[in-house]
Amino acid sequence: MRKNFIGCNAIIYDENDILLANVIIEEHNLQENSVAVSDVLELTVGILCKVLILTSPAPYSYLGRIHKRGRRKIITLFKGDVAEARKDSQRYKTDIPASIEGVVLEGKLYLMRNKVEGRALNISKGGLRLRTEYGSLNVGDRYQVHLQSNDLDISMFAEVRGKIDTSDGYFELSSQFIAEEKPEVGEEALEDVLNKNV
Repeated sequence: MRKNFIGCNAIIYDENDILLANVIIEEHNLQENSVAVSDVLELTVGILCKVLILTSPAPYSYLGRIHKRGRRKIITLFKGDVAEARKDSQRYKTDIPASIEGVVLEGKLYLMRNKVEGRALNISKGGLRLRTEYGSLNVGDRYQVHLQSNDLDISMFAEVRGKIDTSDGYFELSSQFIAEEKPEVGEEALEDVLNKNV
């Protein structure tokens, strides 16, 4: 493993991609390739599971097996990798509150005065599908998205790879996580930068 996952969110699914839990990793044992989480009832001892660990700038994806040790559940991890091409990314259904916080222009992040609210409909090690009312982003645009729900609180960068206008007035953005260094934050708000270019 290439990262210490203590404090990271883990979204755990069974072998049929049914969501079991969204938990915080309390301990990470590099020697035995395992993580410890709280003793959530849905995490049945002995079963195989899929674990998506939300790290910035890109998540890690593992197969694992659940054990119990004391008051914690231990998940032994194997077959892990970081975000790759979308065709290799299994997507898992979610319904996580999400907001677009800013847009990356010419290598700089410009924050928005008013965040654009939406929902993350699915997520994978490679990207996410975001539903929002905001239709100004187009294929190729890069943005910062903030996911927050229960213990989950993380900002990540993504690039729009596909855009669909839905029949009910919303937009769905298929996006790939950007596994690069965090861009420098611009001094101006996004709205001011865009107004200069009109």
